[in-house]
Amino acid sequence: MKRFFSPISSKLPQSSSSAQNAPQVEENLNQLDETHHSAKRFKQGVDFDSLPADPKKRIPIRDYHPDERDEIRRAYIQRGPHQPRIREFPQSDLFGLKRRFNRKWFKKYHDWLEYSVTEDAAYCLCCYLFQDESIHQGGGE
Repeated sequence: MKRFFSPISSKLPQSSSSAQNAPQVEENLNQLDETHHSAKRFKQGVDFDSLPADPKKRIPIRDYHPDERDEIRRAYIQRGPHQPRIREFPQSDLFGLKRRFNRKWFKKYHDWLEYSVTEDAAYCLCCYLFQDESIHQGGGE
């Protein structure tokens, strides 16, 4: 902390209790500084090659450290949306009608449409990358 702020010298006499607390405060500041440096090392631990491609398996972007989010977004943008090339997507029953994902949608919505093989569901890449912190609150635009 001393490298960021220069201590203000007090011209008032210190009481004995505050003089006794000074070494403890100094020790706490040193511990805080060490914790800050170890957190920096932890933040740099994201392996971009191991980020899951399947939208269902991804960790929500808001769960990453704020300093890492932009780098993770860039990695996913460089990869592009996850669009597995499957000959026939599985059918599902929706209100008595047989439905399935149409692979022609990949051409029509090539920049953002994703498909999860794990969940048999479509996802929006932009929605994942830029979802709001307050995802469960109303009033978003």
